Amino acid sequence: MKIGGWILFVLGILFLLLFAMAAMGGGGMPAIAWIVAGGLALGGWRMKSAARGIAPPAPAAAAPSGAGATAGAPRAAPAGPTVEMPLTPEAAAVIGAARSRSLRVTLVIVGIGLVFFIGLGVIIDSAMSSSPPSPGAFKALPLMAIMAAFFGAMVFGIWLLQNGLPMARDLRSPTYLRTSGPVQLLSMWGGWMVRLADRAFLMKGRTGARELRGVGWAVIDYSPRAHVILAVFDRSGRQVYAAPGYPPAPVTSTS
Repeated sequence: MKIGGWILFVLGILFLLLFAMAAMGGGGMPAIAWIVAGGLALGGWRMKSAARGIAPPAPAAAAPSGAGATAGAPRAAPAGPTVEMPLTPEAAAVIGAARSRSLRVTLVIVGIGLVFFIGLGVIIDSAMSSSPPSPGAFKALPLMAIMAAFFGAMVFGIWLLQNGLPMARDLRSPTYLRTSGPVQLLSMWGGWMVRLADRAFLMKGRTGARELRGVGWAVIDYSPRAHVILAVFDRSGRQVYAAPGYPPAPVTSTS
């Protein structure tokens, strides 16, 4: 996600430079273009800066010393805040349901886009039609059909990269993740970024956001790649959120 932030930041800066060059050359750019480019750069910088854990790194364990010490003995690795949990059929069902739900929403968006572009082409051709029609008259429908296909391919491709492939890999994985520690929720482009002890990720929709805003420390179960949130527990081990149909493994109170 840090790489994505850098990409957005660089794109925003490039757009601002292009707009500045156009302005120096006498070409005017609407204010909304400057606002969008600036927002892209600022959002990318914020995303890059926030895409890391919020807990300080754990100190390395000291190597054994004294009579029992062995030359070159490895240091013991401290336990981290994130552990792997065996993927249960119920957890896999939740991930699969989230994948199906996101696919349905994507197909609806694609369908609306196709109807819009094709309908727009029909309306334009009807408005520009002459009687009798000219053989060389411009036809908007073929162009709108190409734009509709491009729009559908773009939207489906975004879904495939952000949800389809990561969720498919989560379903093939034998484990999911459980992270314990401090939690922060940052507003990001109308959604939420979740910052945990040792990692950060963008939430899929708003499911679980209200519960996470109410806790400063939590145990969170989620899929490793698509970050589908399965359950949230507070410091006392009380469950404050669970995805429908997911019976989470119990946690030990840390209070």
